[in-house]
Amino acid sequence: MKRRFISFVFVFLIAMMPVVGQNISATLTGTVLDQAGAVIPGADVKLTNQGTGVSVQSASNEVGMFVFTSVLPGTYSLEVGMPGFRTLTMRDVALSANERRSLGKVALQIGEVEQRVEVTAETAYVQAASSERAGLISGDQVLNLAIKGRDFLGLLTTLPGVIDTTGSREVVATGNVLNNLHINGGRTTSIMYALDGISSVDTGSNSSVHNAPNMDSISEVKVLTSNYQAEYGRNSAGTINVIMKSGTRDFHGSAYWYYRHESMNANGFFANRTNTARAIYRFNNAGYSIGGPIFIPGKFNTNKDKLFFFFSQEYVRRRLYPGIRWATTPTELERNGDFSQTFDTNGKVIPVNDPLDGKKQFPNNIIPASRINPLGLAILKFYPMPNYVETDPAQLYRRNYRSNVSGNNPRRQEVIRVDYNITPTLNSYFRYIRDNDDEEWPYGSWVAGDHNYDLVNTLRPQRGRGAVLNLTKVFNSTMVNEFTTGASTRGQTFNSTEPEKVARSRMGNIGQWYPQSNESGAIPNVTFGGVQNAINNGLGNIPYTNENPVFTFADNFSWLKGSHALKFGAYVERMRKDEVGGPNTRGSFDFGRNTNNPLDSNYAFANALLGNFNSYSEGTFRPYSHYRYTQVEWYAQDSFKVTNKLTLDLGLRMYHGPAAHDDRFNITTFVPSLYDKSTAARLIWPGKDASGKRAGVDQKTGTIYPLPYIGLFVPGSGTYAPGMVVGGQDGWANGLYETPFISWGPRIGFALDPRGDGKTSIRGGVGIFYDRPQGNVYSGTNGQPPVAYTPTLYFSTLDTFLQANGAIGPSGVNAPDTGEQPLPRVYNFSLGVQRQIGFGTVVDVSYVGS
Repeated sequence: MKRRFISFVFVFLIAMMPVVGQNISATLTGTVLDQAGAVIPGADVKLTNQGTGVSVQSASNEVGMFVFTSVLPGTYSLEVGMPGFRTLTMRDVALSANERRSLGKVALQIGEVEQRVEVTAETAYVQAASSERAGLISGDQVLNLAIKGRDFLGLLTTLPGVIDTTGSREVVATGNVLNNLHINGGRTTSIMYALDGISSVDTGSNSSVHNAPNMDSISEVKVLTSNYQAEYGRNSAGTINVIMKSGTRDFHGSAYWYYRHESMNANGFFANRTNTARAIYRFNNAGYSIGGPIFIPGKFNTNKDKLFFFFSQEYVRRRLYPGIRWATTPTELERNGDFSQTFDTNGKVIPVNDPLDGKKQFPNNIIPASRINPLGLAILKFYPMPNYVETDPAQLYRRNYRSNVSGNNPRRQEVIRVDYNITPTLNSYFRYIRDNDDEEWPYGSWVAGDHNYDLVNTLRPQRGRGAVLNLTKVFNSTMVNEFTTGASTRGQTFNSTEPEKVARSRMGNIGQWYPQSNESGAIPNVTFGGVQNAINNGLGNIPYTNENPVFTFADNFSWLKGSHALKFGAYVERMRKDEVGGPNTRGSFDFGRNTNNPLDSNYAFANALLGNFNSYSEGTFRPYSHYRYTQVEWYAQDSFKVTNKLTLDLGLRMYHGPAAHDDRFNITTFVPSLYDKSTAARLIWPGKDASGKRAGVDQKTGTIYPLPYIGLFVPGSGTYAPGMVVGGQDGWANGLYETPFISWGPRIGFALDPRGDGKTSIRGGVGIFYDRPQGNVYSGTNGQPPVAYTPTLYFSTLDTFLQANGAIGPSGVNAPDTGEQPLPRVYNFSLGVQRQIGFGTVVDVSYVGS
């Protein structure tokens, strides 16, 4: 009861405060002085975006300090004026996302306000206003640095501390694109990836992303690498913030086309020697972008400084070519029972034996027509006839079927952004991105198995969507509020392009134990152990579906109080992930050779034709889980300008990161303290049968079982899942474990300009960072016992297996600990020196650790 009350109070307090989170805005500071070095309070300070003409007004405070917070990335002009002094204009002040830039001392000259002094801001400057380590890929770099595949993530390796072990990124993708990308040695699954400050990471793998924008739509990419301020959280191994382009007062556009084809490639030496054609290599990428003001001449937005748009569209066409596949499929003779021309790799006939006649070889190695099982024949007829006669002596009798097919991968993306300056103190923007990505794989994929012939193509449509709405309100020269809300999602399915090709009717409508769990009515997996390169129809876990919408709310409240630039807020993320999992419910037949099988004929295709199998297994249930969590983080921080030379970054971030739970109660774990040997099912132990052959035995009753049953449970002898619990049932936590209600993450850093001339800075900091755990940790427990089992039947026939019961055995399980578990925690620190050496160059040397 006490816990519930605390939770209620916590939620109420969160509802009453601004919702704050990741942001993309920058901060610009400076101190207004006269020529004698005395501070000038009350000076008028105006910051104007040179691209849009939008201005923000402020004033220097009692210590001469001015701060512009929640400033969108861009290039600005700063104007400072005060009666009795000449007006100073500083142009080309570049601000990037999440940057805190100090202009240092802004000195005014005595004179009339009408007199103006114009200067240009330095392009290479030391960071003397904050302590974090960060890197920037500017818009010019994104567009002008040549990179294969047009994947902007490939540019991140130009930043210090970022390593990508992927190698060449051939094409823009979304699946596991953060894999092998490390920021200062951190885990790839602990990186925060955001578009305009809104999380766009798949919460299952933590390495796939919802959207990967095309390069012509990107304004810049900011990477926070170490000891960043308390306002940034969620993950512990760095933040990648992708900032999308916006329109300006002038119209701008672009168009492009990139093309690859195998005809442009040189063939390999050995391929030429064997007259092997070049491998298919095709990539076609075209797109365009346009942006500018929205106005009606003489009526609306005549100054072109209120409403702007940007639109980008890209098309990609790619061929998916996995290469030539080889297989051995039943021949016409074998389908008719004639194995007289079936040879091993030494060219000798493989004897086919009669299991009903002491395993003597069938006369002439031919199975009589009367012994052919109709279901077994239907299985063999399911596979294509041989289409290849081997010419390579080294591969003789190893393969007779060749397939050489490819799939298509069309992709289309649209990005649109609208900026609207509602009033001089209220600005907004809306951005939407849509991805349609259709992968068509000829031999299956990671979910859809891996068959070794052209059975059927697997279609993987992926639909990525992302939207963000931002509102920035300037209350006065010391208070600014920035509100952001957004949603990001990616849905994907896996299914056959032609389901009728893998319908169970194609295999004689062979039955199964749990047909209600095979919603697609697809064929079982079939294997032929012992046959060289045996043809394989594995379909994996299809049909598969995965939807992952993530909703984020953000707002930043900034307050300048004397020498203190204060910031407060929280981060709220609501996650949903609907995903199918569990065991194979289509069934799996193994017709492989096994000398211990009394029904074995010595050859897998012959076993199938006789209707005898080595084993059959089938999952009892295919769970469809609904994972959910709501994460809340909040913080307070102070950028304290102690002197004109020293700035301190002080902050505290608090995390409430509950474990994800499954609304459908399909996740399980093992609790050792609940294991009760007295209720557990007995195991079948090694023993001997009446003839002295090795077999399984129930030590309590003496019942004999075939050899493969050793190690399985004696049917009906007890519970098959002792010690296993289901999340959300019988008093167990919905997410199997609980986390501390609050985890504390203090941050402290400093930035020192030892000479006060803006040429040198010494910076350092340390902090505690927490991580949102990888979702696959909990989804990996989906469909384990006692939610689902996979019984197995050994040494049986196609005619009788439906009347038999499979045996269940102990299985390996993913077993997260129960009780209260701490959030993953990282201690992060850095110490470095920056020095401006002239020629537009800054030298930056740092030591970073975690």
